[in-house]
Amino acid sequence: MSEHASLVRSASAWVSSGRRFWNGCEKPTGAEVRKLAISTSIGVLAIGVTGFIIKTISYPIFRLLAGSGAAV
Repeated sequence: MSEHASLVRSASAWVSSGRRFWNGCEKPTGAEVRKLAISTSIGVLAIGVTGFIIKTISYPIFRLLAGSGAAV
């Protein structure tokens, strides 16, 4: 039982340390959260558009190189 009590005591200390850290940190304001959300959205959109453009350009080129494209 001593091992179990030690484990519980250790977990309790870890949780209380985490709570002190969480309560001591400064939380972001609404404007900061909005700014982060917009920046993240723009980044995801930019990566998606870049991937789409690369895919759109590369597929016809690969089809021509592979010989499966319609020759005129």
